[in-house]
Order: sequence, then structure tokens, then C-alpha cells
Amino acid sequence: MYGLAFVGMGVYFGYALRRPTWVHARGQLLGFLAYDAVLIGPFLHGFSVVRPEYLPRLVVATAIVVGSAALAVYYLLLHPPTRLWPVARPGAGSSYRRQAAPRRGADARPAGSA
Repeated sequence: MYGLAFVGMGVYFGYALRRPTWVHARGQLLGFLAYDAVLIGPFLHGFSVVRPEYLPRLVVATAIVVGSAALAVYYLLLHPPTRLWPVARPGAGSSYRRQAAPRRGADARPAGSA
């Protein structure tokens, strides 16, 4: 099951290479972060039961999962230009607020009037 999720994310990564936008990168980072969250528990538990000859493999696999999660957390939550929510800069005014809809109907001003 984990392998199929990883293959699916890899195919999505290939699609994003053909259409490189932040929207595709964000989806991949969210997918990998979910994948990492599922795997980190069993990997950390593995350190208490692993046989010595498998320890190097477990260390490498855990380092990859932790590194992947760290990158995803940085770009999704901490890095201002790419985080999931916009953050207004001081003095930016209402740049992140929804603009008022133009007037329509009886109270609308004719074009050219002040």
C-alpha cells in the first residue's frame, strides 16, 4: 500500500514537471507530508526492535522521511512566499482583503459622473 502511494505521488511529480506551477508543487508537498506522517511512527518504533545488520538501512530510510517532512513543513508553513495562507506585510493595507463588488441597479452612478 505504501508503495502504491509513493508511485502515485511520483506520477504526479512527473505531471508537475510538464506543468511547473506552485499549485502542483503544493499538492505534492502535502502528499509527501502525509506519507511521511504515516511512516515516521513505524520507523521510529523499528529502532527498538531492529537487528543490527538492518540498522544502517533503517537510519537511511528514517533520515529520508524526516528530511522530506522538514522540507514540506518549511515550504508549506514557514516560507512566506509559498506558505498555505497569505500573510499581510506591515503597511500593505487591504491587499489581501476581498474588493467590494461594483454597484449595480438604482444606486449605481452613470459612467463619467463624479
